[in-house]
Amino acid sequence: MPYVSKNFSCSRPRHRRSRSGFSLMELMVAVTILVVIILAVNVTFSGASKQVGTSQATMDMMAGIRGIQSMIEHDVRSMDRNGFLVIRSRLFDPTSGDPVKLDRTWRFDQLSFLATGEFPNPSGADSNPGGRRRNS
Repeated sequence: MPYVSKNFSCSRPRHRRSRSGFSLMELMVAVTILVVIILAVNVTFSGASKQVGTSQATMDMMAGIRGIQSMIEHDVRSMDRNGFLVIRSRLFDPTSGDPVKLDRTWRFDQLSFLATGEFPNPSGADSNPGGRRRNS
């Protein structure tokens, strides 16, 4: 029987390779994880951005309401016993001009302060330039 060495192999000789980089599969997994994280952050920030916009619009509306309320309070306080207040409200449909459709209507409120007699100028300016006296 002929002598056969145990180290003999029919395949190519194997060389040990040092791993100097990442395989394609490792890179694809890393990129997929990174994309998922970026999408989660994007959803979080877009939701927060919408909430900030809604809060800002609410604050602007409330500031306008406070201004209107202070003007109404001032006008009501300055009324005397000879005056009266008229409050009128109506609904209006801006698309057709029909005041009865309640599903898309706007509400208009009107406040009127009515009184008889002489009224001082609220700004304090002289409303009668030249000092001439009016005949009543």
